[in-house]
Amino acid sequence: MATAESFVRRLTRRLTEDPEQRDVEELTDEAASTGAQRAIDCQRGQEVTMVGTLRSVEMNAKGCAGGCAPSCSTAPTP
Repeated sequence: MATAESFVRRLTRRLTEDPEQRDVEELTDEAASTGAQRAIDCQRGQEVTMVGTLRSVEMNAKGCAGGCAPSCSTAPTP
């Protein structure tokens, strides 16, 4: 019966929790297991490979301190 109870508990959690937070947790676990790093942890000018959906990119002039600020979704691409 413990398996049925844990299934109901997991199902209830999945139905009531914030889907974005769940995606963040799943991606964090996946990233940790593959050795990936978050986009925010990358250095300016560093070459990176991005997996997922890019929602927007903010660009400033070359001389600006802000540079480029990508905004990535938390959902992985299939």
